[in-house]
Amino acid sequence: MMKGGKDGAVIVPGHAATSLLIRRILLPLGDDHHMAPKEKTQLTAAEIGLLQWWIGTGASFDKPVGRLPQDNAIHAVLAAFQDGTAGPVADSGAVVLNIADSTVPTARVAPAPADVIRRLQNAGALVLPVSQGSNYLSVSFPSDSIGTAALQSLPLLKDQLLSLKCSFTAVGDEIIPVAAACPHLVRLWLDHTRITGKNLGDLGTLNNLRYLNLTGTAVMQDDLAALKSLPKLARLYLYQTKVDKSQWAALQAAFPHTLLDSGGYALPFLPTDTAIVRAPNDTRR
Repeated sequence: MMKGGKDGAVIVPGHAATSLLIRRILLPLGDDHHMAPKEKTQLTAAEIGLLQWWIGTGASFDKPVGRLPQDNAIHAVLAAFQDGTAGPVADSGAVVLNIADSTVPTARVAPAPADVIRRLQNAGALVLPVSQGSNYLSVSFPSDSIGTAALQSLPLLKDQLLSLKCSFTAVGDEIIPVAAACPHLVRLWLDHTRITGKNLGDLGTLNNLRYLNLTGTAVMQDDLAALKSLPKLARLYLYQTKVDKSQWAALQAAFPHTLLDSGGYALPFLPTDTAIVRAPNDTRR
């Protein structure tokens, strides 16, 4: 790895931005030189941030993490690995985004106002950068109510907010216009909230939205009609909603490029699932 190849040094210790490894990873997904190839599992933002930090601190192969210099940004990345949200598990609810899957903007953005972040943190929200050195943010609320102050604060992050998680909170339809005011949103968790679906169509302006979780809500089929125009919606979770099984075929036809998840999976029993254990001297077949 350190020897490099025909295109030069793969890793330049102390210089992540000029290291070929990082340059290839950060190329657009459609670029022929992007790594990993677009049909392969992509690195998450946390994994990329970890690589950038490691190379930037000298690309040591023998120093433990605790002996490398750390700032607040890498603390957030390391925390993501610690709590299990850094790996390629976006479809199971991870907050840290997958760069290639989420189309994190490559354009630079100004830092979010510190007082707004502080207000959200005081409301119990977890506010994290999506990668080391990035001003784009993910916000996750605990399983509790989301107060008025927090709702008023979220649109103030409209330029930075890429991921918003409100799962199992007591929030209702008032969260919809708040989310709709954040045009860069890529992932939105509204599962197990009190939304009724009546104003769900307001989300139709979120042209970057790829993941929408509505599991365990009162949403009905008709409420979803306005979402058909979302150009990048890749996954829509509808388990335990008011969408009837008889409407599923029509929904799939309406969302031909979206994976619709109905949940309630049942795995068939296979004969190979059973193992028979016998003592070593037992010769029975």
